[in-house]
Amino acid sequence: MKTILVKIFLFTNCVFAQNFSPGYYLVNTDAEFTILSGSISDFQQNEKGEYTLSKNETGQFTLTKLDLIYGLNEVVYAYDYHKEKYYCFDPIGRVVVFKGMNSLVPVSILTQTGIGLLKETVNFIDGSSLYSGSYIWLVGQNISNSTVIVELANKAQIEIPQSKVELTTSELRKSAESKTYKKILD
Repeated sequence: MKTILVKIFLFTNCVFAQNFSPGYYLVNTDAEFTILSGSISDFQQNEKGEYTLSKNETGQFTLTKLDLIYGLNEVVYAYDYHKEKYYCFDPIGRVVVFKGMNSLVPVSILTQTGIGLLKETVNFIDGSSLYSGSYIWLVGQNISNSTVIVELANKAQIEIPQSKVELTTSELRKSAESKTYKKILD
């Protein structure tokens, strides 16, 4: 009986791992995370002289700023899935691991989708919130209402004022136009 259960478990993990595709995902309810590598901004002091991450004496990264969190509906780019762990980059370059098969859900890829940075918290009538500083997945824009459409982990879509969001993908595309490009090494 144990052998059958082990085979079923291994088969389920194998099937899921084969179905994994690298791409953008949203953080789902009850996800747990750890940071493997910080971004350059984590090692710069904020206005209070604090750092977000630092290396301890064994070379491990430790959180030194307790408000470094990921929230429900934040977007990350998952590049690997192994032993029920998603290996991801967040939008500012941290390498983050989320534990659990259901900790992330894939986003909808539509024409003109992209990432946005919330400039201020948005509260909803049901008591939920999207928090300032979160990177969110944008699936549309209503120019006449000055709103953007955000996809949530439960696949619901909500409209929020565009003034509360920095259109990160658009800004990066604009920035790329004015850059100087160099040849790669052969």
